[in-house]
Amino acid sequence: MPNELAARLEVLAAALLFSTGGAAIKAATLTGWQVASLRSGVACLVVLAILSWQLTLAVMTILPPLIIATIWFRRVSSRAYTRAREAISTVNAEFQENISGVRVAQAYVREDANIDSFRNTTDVYKNARVTTQRIQSFYFPLIMFLSTCADAIVFGYGGTLVQEGVITSATVLTFVLFLDQFFAPIQQLVQLYTTFQSGQAAVRKLREALTAGDKTQLDAAFKSTVSVLDKSVQKGVLHKNTASRYKSRLAARVKAAATA
Repeated sequence: MPNELAARLEVLAAALLFSTGGAAIKAATLTGWQVASLRSGVACLVVLAILSWQLTLAVMTILPPLIIATIWFRRVSSRAYTRAREAISTVNAEFQENISGVRVAQAYVREDANIDSFRNTTDVYKNARVTTQRIQSFYFPLIMFLSTCADAIVFGYGGTLVQEGVITSATVLTFVLFLDQFFAPIQQLVQLYTTFQSGQAAVRKLREALTAGDKTQLDAAFKSTVSVLDKSVQKGVLHKNTASRYKSRLAARVKAAATA
């Protein structure tokens, strides 16, 4: 599952950066993620139902909060990551503007005003990043908590069924193993989806800069996108050679836009 998702992320990154049909491929890739997760989840549920339909019905009680939390995470995290990438682009752009215009600022005695402005800009970025971390710190532990609750339900209710002679203790242990396999794709998908959201926001900002033709904004967006690609390599989402190829192509496009 991680290798398949990583491969899909590489295809998606290439489509977003270099393809005119990026939106369609992005939708197809996200659908592929959902289909892969759905297949794995359905397969696990079928095996669980075969092992013990009573335990399966008991475990199904955690699905409503899991579905609601996942829908909330997808909606909120998308907006939060977009705001964070926009904020860091603004920080980089203002920083470069202040460096290039330092003599003008000194001539008009605007050092304190520029410092206050930059401090406010960095505060906006800090708040945006704190918001994304709060979203992650709520959703990720919630998934782990629901997984633990499911195991507790199986052991608690399963122990009662064992005492009544409905199932055996071996069935309970096997049920727990397959239940962990049910939650594993969800946790892997969430971790990769977080990286994808960050990359998507960075690429969107870079595209806006390319369209606007603002050199300062373009340089800031390019550095931000390169940073995201480097982090994707560190997390194993992209191969280092693939990321290097993306960065070289991006650099060529940015250079061409800057000299146009």
